[in-house]
Amino acid sequence: MTNLLAEKNTKTFLFLLSNTAEGSTMDSVSHNLLHALQWEQHDYEVADKQQRWDLNPQEAEAVGKWISARIEELKKLRGD
Repeated sequence: MTNLLAEKNTKTFLFLLSNTAEGSTMDSVSHNLLHALQWEQHDYEVADKQQRWDLNPQEAEAVGKWISARIEELKKLRGD
């Protein structure tokens, strides 16, 4: 039984890994994440970052850069 469970976990891990590899198709989790990040990006752009999250200008720029890069990564995965 232990070997069967280990084999099943390995197959599940490999399946999940293959679905997150570059060039794979977008799954529903990634699709939902893309849309959530797009909403967050809009809210982030119009927010007072210092007051709301206590971010200095350098930190705010880094967060904005990460959000944009992650959105582009997901769009590439989607095939845009």
